[in-house]
Order: sequence, then structure tokens, then C-alpha cells
Amino acid sequence: MPLKETGEGYRLMGMFAPWGIHFYELMDDGRLVFMGANPAADRMLGMDHRPLVDLDIEQAFPSLAGTGIPDSYRRVALTGVSWSSEQVDYEDERIKGGFEVYAFQISPRRMAAAFLDITERKRNELALRESERRLRLLHDTMLQGVVYQDAIGQIISGNPAAERILGWDHHYLGRTSEDEEYHTIREDGSMFPGLEHPSMEALRTGKEQKDVVMGIYNHHLKEYRWIKISAVPLFRQGEKTPYQVYTIFDDITELKNIEMELRRSEEMFRGLYENSLENLNIWKMEYDEAGNIVDWTLVSSNPAAERSMALLGPDQIGKRATELFGEEFMSRHISISREVMATRRGQQFEAPFTAMRKHFLASQFPVGKDLLAVGTVDITDSKDSEKALENERARLQFILDSLPVAVELIDDKGITLLRNRQTYVIWAAEASKIPGHGDTLANFSVFQTGSGRPIGLDEHPLIRAVYKGEIVQNEQMDIERFDGTRGTIMISCLPLRDESGEIKGGLAAYMDISEQKGTEEALARSNYELEQFAYVASHDLQEPLRMVVNHLSLLDKNYSDKLDARAKMFISVAVEGGRRMRELIDDLLEFSRIDTRAREFGQVEMDALVRRTLELFADDMSRNGIEVDSGELPTIMADESQMSQVLQNLIGNAIKFRQRERPWIRIGCIQSPREYQFYVQDNGIGLNPQYSEQIFQMFQKLHTKEEYPGTGVGLAIAKKIVERHGGRIWVESEEGMGATFFFTVPKLASQ
Repeated sequence: MPLKETGEGYRLMGMFAPWGIHFYELMDDGRLVFMGANPAADRMLGMDHRPLVDLDIEQAFPSLAGTGIPDSYRRVALTGVSWSSEQVDYEDERIKGGFEVYAFQISPRRMAAAFLDITERKRNELALRESERRLRLLHDTMLQGVVYQDAIGQIISGNPAAERILGWDHHYLGRTSEDEEYHTIREDGSMFPGLEHPSMEALRTGKEQKDVVMGIYNHHLKEYRWIKISAVPLFRQGEKTPYQVYTIFDDITELKNIEMELRRSEEMFRGLYENSLENLNIWKMEYDEAGNIVDWTLVSSNPAAERSMALLGPDQIGKRATELFGEEFMSRHISISREVMATRRGQQFEAPFTAMRKHFLASQFPVGKDLLAVGTVDITDSKDSEKALENERARLQFILDSLPVAVELIDDKGITLLRNRQTYVIWAAEASKIPGHGDTLANFSVFQTGSGRPIGLDEHPLIRAVYKGEIVQNEQMDIERFDGTRGTIMISCLPLRDESGEIKGGLAAYMDISEQKGTEEALARSNYELEQFAYVASHDLQEPLRMVVNHLSLLDKNYSDKLDARAKMFISVAVEGGRRMRELIDDLLEFSRIDTRAREFGQVEMDALVRRTLELFADDMSRNGIEVDSGELPTIMADESQMSQVLQNLIGNAIKFRQRERPWIRIGCIQSPREYQFYVQDNGIGLNPQYSEQIFQMFQKLHTKEEYPGTGVGLAIAKKIVERHGGRIWVESEEGMGATFFFTVPKLASQ
């Protein structure tokens, strides 16, 4: 608020009515800013002080620059200690004016300088030393350039400041403003003819020329220097034609450069303001009697704001913010603006605007004493996307929490980003006790299954997936839960890559197989016992059976002539029964060894395996005229020995249950996205569909041994082998129409 509008200002003007008064305010950065003058000062100095308001003292009154007066004024404003002095202005070795100055504080950091015209008194005091003072003013103390010219414009003297500013040497004496050496220009860049220079105009018209701006080329600095010139004609007593003219000027080059920079900055700011995609508004602060900001008044809006917010168009200029947006919405913004204007530091915050169903990112920053700039960016779409993302994340978390397996996601630094509820179940910990998101795998204790050796962080399957790009499948680890108990998990991990193929994280899925592990151990014991049984069956049971059969055969051979037909029949039946018993034991032994003597899966070329199997039946097929057609078969991952057993049993059945006329067998494979479906088809006797499941059970036969020999174990063996490979086996048949046996092998296992 200008000082003259305060009660203190009016009191001072009344107290010093005959005195001229200048008012100043000391800023935080040390600048002393001119705030105004009373009417007496205007009259006394013959000038309008209003254009000087808000300028630094050195800019407002260049003649004070370099003197101790500005610093004295600063001390008065800062300390409150008054200061007084006398100031005198001279003209042509005569006192032009003299002033007595009294400086005092009027409020913290504000002061006034009152001055009284003491010209006459000083003229009397200066009469004896006028010559010496003139010389000192011209050559010792003045920072302004001073040049004297005679009646025809020839230069007769110049002070050092003039020589420095203009770049002159001592050869300038006797020259005129029209000399070609002086390159001068106007503010618009056009030439400034010598006859139109202020000094020549003063000589020609007899009138003082004030504050003419001119650019003059400085040959030493190789640049134009800008000066502000005043030229005063001098007259002898009773003469009307000047006999001399003196020119005084200031070097305003720096000010001119600053002015140009300010103009460019203003143009740039205006361009940014007008063309910015961000909504920008300028508001004037409104205060209550206590000086608190209570509202804003709209001063201007840039085009972006007018387009984005219809409430801030040209028709709303001058309206209050509370009128436009409502007091409830503005309460927070006004509160923020108080802090911004008090600290002179901007703030940024989010601002939902329910009335427009919009969400803005707002910023406030001061642009003047009482002016506030408010910028807003519409982030409604971004906030909607964030909300949608949060909902999607919550939905994903819900899905993951519903899974029966634990799921964990880490980033490329090994930091956990996400885990589901089953994780807490497996590790026997409440969500509040287990390390949360942002932890690392180092917080979890894992051990090598069997040996119990701790697994290092770099050995962890999920770390290997992230840092080595490994795909880990069904790897077992022992764990120590957070309640101190131990268990076993089966874990699979894979690296997560971006579009460029760079690994950005890893995903793990694992399940608690502690109970399954116990079951497997029990099964292993059972298998061992079955192995023992198989050994007994193959040795201890078969040996007595062999002895019985051999002795019956010897009895038939050595005593055949002594036995009647009935005895021979009994011996034949007993031998055949023993032989069948040996076949049953062999098949039972083979069935028991499917799991106990299974081999690791490997690459099996089914084409080659079928060819080798058919070679085993070459004689039977040739003797019975069986035609075989085998299509192209794939290579799979399987136990080759067991897969050969499946083919032998199915092809053997097709040969056994053949038609008598033109029998044939077809072998092929049908592929689907998830599995290989093999088939063995024949045109044999077929079977009733009601027995399509029964035939895969142990010792189940549909025919007598006299019709078709066999133990009824072959298809049960095939079924168990196929199921070990993760597949299925079934038959499609009609009695008398042949049969097609199908079995599958999953592609996942094959890969």
C-alpha cells in the first residue's frame, strides 16, 4: 500500500507541509524502493514523481548513485536512527538549488526524507569557493559525463566520466557534434544527425533539452553505449544568445540492456501465458480489515483456461472466486493462498471439482504484491485410469487370493511386489506378521530337500528366474515356517519380460506338498514291499511250481505205458494248469514293476517304436495275412520301454482277435492343442460296448482260454502305463465290427 495512503503519511505531510518529502521502503534483499512524494516535493523539484514509484533509489535518482545517501537512508529505515545532511545542486558554477535533508523512520523498514530549499543560504556560503567546487564537481565527484561546448558547438572541455563513457581520448577538444567520427543512433536504431544532438538544439533554440536518449559508438569497447542527455544553454548578462552549452549525461547501457531483457522476458511470458496448454489465471487478493486474504478477484485467464473452464471466460473478469466456485470449494484454496503469499513460495496440490466432475492438478504462485497465478491441469482421465487400475489390481488380488496355490511377484531388484493369501497359509503366519510388500526373499528360510542345506539367495528358483532367465518347473524345497514348523513346497518360476525382451521381474507359484511328501514316503515303503513280493513271486513261488510241472512231465514221459487214459488226462490238466499259473505270476510281476522299475522320460520316436514292435509280430502277421497301415507319428517324451509294452499289448490283441478274412490293423495319431491321441484300430471280432471298461481290469477276460488264450492282464498293464504318463486309455467297438483302442499322452509332459 503506498505510504501516502496511510494515516502516518498524512500526519507527516501535515507536520512538514513546507518541506518536500520522499518516502522509501527497505526490501528484504536490501533494495531501497522509492514509494512516493508529497505535492511540495513535486513543486520544489519541478517534476512529477509518480513515474519513479517502485524504482530503486539509484534508478529513481541517478545523481545519488555512488554517494553515501542511499546507504544512510537504508540505516535509517533499518535502525530507526535519524540522519540529516545538506545537499546542493550547481549550474554553470552557480548554485542551482540547495536542500537541507532530514531522514527518519516512520514504521519498521520504512522511512521518509524531508528536504527544505536552502538555495539562497548556500549561494552565500559558496560564493568564495565556487570555482573550487565547480572543478571538484566536474572532475572528482560526478559519475555523470559533462561536456562543455562553445557557441558554435566546439567541445571546450569534458570530465573524466565523459571520456570513459564515450571512449574519448584528449583529441576530442575542438571537435563538434557533426564530426564524422561520432557515430550516433536513436533508440529505434536510425541515425542521429549531429545538428540534432541535444547540445546543438540547446544552442539553436536557447532552450534546455532534457532526458534525450542516444546511442554513441565507443571505439575502445567496440560497442554502442546508451546515454541519457540533458543540455543546458548558458547566457551572459543581458544577452539572448547562448555563449556556451553544457551537456550532462548518464550511462544507461546496463539499464537499457535490462529493459530489453525485461521486454523480451515479458514477451516470452506473454507468449507462454497465451499459448500454454495449462489453464492459467491471474487473481487479485482481497483482504479483510485484519489484512487476511478472504477472497480472490479474477484479473485474467489464458485461452486454455477459457476453453477448459467455462466459468473463467472474459465475462467473469472482475468476479470473486467464491461467487464463481462457492465458499466451500474455495475455503481450502484461500487457505493455501495465504501461505503462498506470506512465504512467496508456490505450492502444488490436487483439487477435485465435484460440480464439473473434474479432477485438477493445481498450482499457486505469487506474481506480484497482491497478484496470485493459479495453474490447473485436467487430470480427470488420469485419475479415472488410476481408479480403474486400483480396481483391476483389487480384482486381480481377489482372483489370486482364491487360488489354491501361493503366488508371488518380484521386480528386477528382488523386491516383492505382490503375494496372495495362500502365501500366508503356507508360511503359517498372519498378514500382519509376515514381511510385507517391499521385502526380499532373504526374509524366508528355505533348504535343500533331503540334505537340509540352506539355499542361498542366488540359488533361489525365483532369483534364478529373474537374474538368469531360467524357467523352473516343479522344484522341491524344504521351508521353515514362521511358527517354527517345517514343510516342503513344490515351486515353479518364470521370468517376466517387457516388449524388448528385457527381464523386469519374476513370478513364482508354489504349493505345500508336505502331506503329499508323507504319502510318497509311505508309497515308497509300499513299493519296496511290493518289490520284495515280486522277488518272492519270481523265485520262491515259481521254483516249486516248476518242480511240480517238471515232475509231472517226467511221470508222463517215463511211465506213459503204465498209465491209463484217465491218469494221462489228469497229468495233462495239471501240467497245463501249472503253465497257466506261471503265466499269471509273470504277468502279475510285470504289472507290479510298472512303477518300481520305471525309467526317466526321454525323447521317443513313435514311428521307429511302432516299426520295431511290428517286427516282433512279423511271423504271426505273415502267417495270417494281416495288412498293417501306420500313419506318420510324432516324437514324444515318454518311458520308451513302457510305451513299447503298450504297443505290444494293443497290437497283440488286434492280431489275437482278428477276422479270418482279410484282417487289417491301422495305427495313427490325432493331435490336439493339449495332447497326442494315438489309436490302434482293427476289423476283428470287436466286443459288446458294455464291457468297454471291464476289459481294463486285472484278470478280466471275455472269452475262455480254449477260444483265446491269455491271462487278462495285458490291458490292465497298458492302462497303468498310460496313466503314469498322465494320459487316458479307452476302446470304441461294436460286436463283430472291430475295435479301436485310443490312448493319450499330454503335450505338456512331452515338452
